[in-house]
Amino acid sequence: MSSTIPRIIQLSQNVVDKIAAGEVVIRPVNAVKELVENSLDAGATEINVSIRAGGLELIKIQDNGHGINREELSIACCRFTTSKLREFEDLQKIQTFGFRGEALASISLVSNLIITSRTANEICASKACYREGKLIGQIERSAGLLGTTICVEKLFQNMPSRLAAFRQPNEEAHRIADILIRYSIHYPKISFSYRRLDGNGYDFRTSGDGDQHSTIKRLLHEKASNGLTNLEFNNSSLHFSAKICLATPVAIFTSKAVQTRNDKIKIFHLFVNGRSVESFRLQKSFDSIFTSRDLLCPFASFSLLIDPQRVDVNIHPTKKLVYFLCEDDIIEFIGKQIEKFVNETQSRQSIQINNLNEELKEDCSKKSNKNNRKRKAENEKEIIFEENEKNLNNLNCSLPSSKSSFLNVSSKIQSNSSKVAPKNKIRVDFLNRSLDEFVLTNEDLNLRPNSSVRLSLLKKVAFEEENNEEGVRI
Repeated sequence: MSSTIPRIIQLSQNVVDKIAAGEVVIRPVNAVKELVENSLDAGATEINVSIRAGGLELIKIQDNGHGINREELSIACCRFTTSKLREFEDLQKIQTFGFRGEALASISLVSNLIITSRTANEICASKACYREGKLIGQIERSAGLLGTTICVEKLFQNMPSRLAAFRQPNEEAHRIADILIRYSIHYPKISFSYRRLDGNGYDFRTSGDGDQHSTIKRLLHEKASNGLTNLEFNNSSLHFSAKICLATPVAIFTSKAVQTRNDKIKIFHLFVNGRSVESFRLQKSFDSIFTSRDLLCPFASFSLLIDPQRVDVNIHPTKKLVYFLCEDDIIEFIGKQIEKFVNETQSRQSIQINNLNEELKEDCSKKSNKNNRKRKAENEKEIIFEENEKNLNNLNCSLPSSKSSFLNVSSKIQSNSSKVAPKNKIRVDFLNRSLDEFVLTNEDLNLRPNSSVRLSLLKKVAFEEENNEEGVRI
C-alpha cells in the first residue's frame, strides 16, 4: 500500500455524469421504464416498444404524444433539463412521472441515442443523434408521424463491466415485458405493444379499449385472470383512495414444491399516483391475510391515489420507491378492507358448497329411486319369463304329434343356429312369448283360456316344416 495520502479533488463532469447515469439506468428495463413514462407524460394513447437482444442492442419506443419542438432537441439530452419542473416546491404537487431531467441524459451517456419527433405545428419531423450526452452533427429534417420515436442502440457500450454482467438477454426481455404488462393493465385506455425483433419470446398488443379485465385475461395466465373482482374505498382522514383488482383466491398446500410453484405465479402490482412502485410492507401485509387462511391470491393490482403533498417520490434513483405520510395507518386500513372482502368471499363459497351438497343429495336420491324402479321392473320380467318357460314345458307334453313336430323344428333351428352365419339365422324370439300363442285347437286352448292365440304364425311354420325337411332360412 502506498504511503502517499490521496488528495481530495473535484471529479470531472464526464465522470460525474457517468456515475449518475449508472444509478438511473441500471439495466435495460430501467431505460424502457423511463422512456415509457415520458410517452405517458406526453399524452400518448399508443405506445409501441421493440427490442433486440434483451434491449442491449436496440430499444425502440414510438408514441403518438405531443412531440418535442425542433429547437428543444439541442438540449433534450443535457442533464437537469425538463419541461415538468420549475421550482423545488413543485415536487410537493408533482403530477408527472419525470421531474429530474436525467432520463434522456443518462441513457445517452451509455448508448447511441436517436430522437425523431414532430409536433402538431410542424410540417415534418426533426431527427437528432446523441452520444455520451452530446449532440452529434446537426438536427436534420426527417419523415415522421406526430409524436416521438426514440432508438437506443448499443446500450452500455462504453461500460464493458456492466455489459458483461448481462449474459442472459432473455431474462432482460422478460423484465421489459413485465413492466409493460404492469402499465398496460393500469392504463387500459392506452394501447401498448411489445415486440422482440430477434423473434424469440412473447409479443403482445393491447387494444386500449378501457376494459381492464379483458386486458388482464389477454396478458396473464388463466389462474391470475380467474374471477376478477374490483374493490374501491377511500379514507378522507388519511387523504387517500384505492382501487384494487383481485383474482379469486385459491387453496394452498404445505408442500414446499407446491408452495414454490405458487410463489412463482403470484403477481402483485402497485401504483401510487399512477407511478409503478414497490412496497414490501404492503405486499407482506396483503400476503399474510391470505396465508393465514391457507389461501393464495394469484393476482392483485393496487392503485392508490394519495394527496401529492403527502408523497415523496424523490428517494430512489430509479423512482421505484416512494414515501408517504401515515404509511402504517394506510396499510392497516387497506388490510382491514381486504380481510372483509376475504371473509365475505369465504362465506359465499360456504353457502354455495352447502347448496351444492343439497343438490347432490337430491340428485342421488332421484337416481336411487329410478334404479329401484328399474330393478323392480326387471324382476317382474324375470318372473313372467319363468312362468312362460313352465307353460311351454307343460304344453310340450300335451301337444299332438304335429305340434311336437313343430317344436322339433324349433329345436332343430336352435341347434343349428351356432353353425349359421348371424345374418342368416332364423328369428326364434317368438319362442319367448306366452305359450298360448302356439295353441291350435279348442282342446289345447282350455289349458290357458285367458291367453291370446296367433294361429296364423303357427300354421305358417307347420306348413313350411312339412314341405321343407331341411328347415327354413331367411
